[in-house]
Amino acid sequence: MTAAALQMTITTAGLAAVIAAQGDGLQATITEIAVGKGIASAGGFVGYEPAETATALVSETARVPLISGQVLADEGFRVQAQVPATEDVYTIREIGVFLSDGTLLAVWSDPTRLVAATSPLADINFAVDLHLEALPLDALAITVLEPDIPDLTAVLAELLAAATRNHIANIDLDQRCRAAGI
Repeated sequence: MTAAALQMTITTAGLAAVIAAQGDGLQATITEIAVGKGIASAGGFVGYEPAETATALVSETARVPLISGQVLADEGFRVQAQVPATEDVYTIREIGVFLSDGTLLAVWSDPTRLVAATSPLADINFAVDLHLEALPLDALAITVLEPDIPDLTAVLAELLAAATRNHIANIDLDQRCRAAGI
């Protein structure tokens, strides 16, 4: 994943879908992220400048449900997805965020940057921050694939710290035993 933030372009169709849902007293729901190769060129594929009029990715290769999501302090949403390993190795040069009705809400691509490359050996996990100044946050919801999956980062960090302390204690005990001739 690239270190710099990806600037998503909100689509006209996505904005209209959110406004229509809000007018009906509902929330538009973000459910999927898609990735693609970008525009075909003589040397392979390249990124492009996304247009607000986009309704699909130029060369979509995978669309996956969200695996996690959260609100970013009244600024937008962070959504996470996992693109499975694939035999079709390519660079990801476009990302789309889709609503539950299939409408493209936002798109990212860049003529000079890529996000990642697929591999037959590993899934790609990534997060996208959606800063949606043009939309009120209460007009959108996110639906994740498995909402009951806990974030185990803190638990794993505690286990790693405990294992490290235990290992250091064993090394210390070994050194004291050797010093005592045991």
